[in-house]
Amino acid sequence: EITSTAVNPSTPIIDWNVAKVRLGGTDLLQEFADLFKSQSPALLVDIHRAIDNRDIDLLRRSSHTLKGSASYFGAERLVQSALQLENLARAGSFTGTDQMLVNVELEVERVLAALEAGPPKPTS
Repeated sequence: EITSTAVNPSTPIIDWNVAKVRLGGTDLLQEFADLFKSQSPALLVDIHRAIDNRDIDLLRRSSHTLKGSASYFGAERLVQSALQLENLARAGSFTGTDQMLVNVELEVERVLAALEAGPPKPTS
């Protein structure tokens, strides 16, 4: 049985320092943010469909893609949530996917909101 590990709530939704290092500046960061905003809803639809239709390959692919996208922003909470789904798919199991999907959707919403807000402004 695969147990769900709770993600540390003190982990930032987006690690802007990680995002800047991985994406090398604000232009690319904005481009990837826009890409994530446009692609994440479709990935969630795919994950829903995969769970509803018991499609292990689609579940693995879509959760893996979501995990990869989130990693660009250092969005560790979403990365971990998507990884749990991906690991279940790799194990060929759907046990607990409904609850994990709730977590993934919540983290996607948080990442989208954080991307919308943008990095914190430097304080002088």
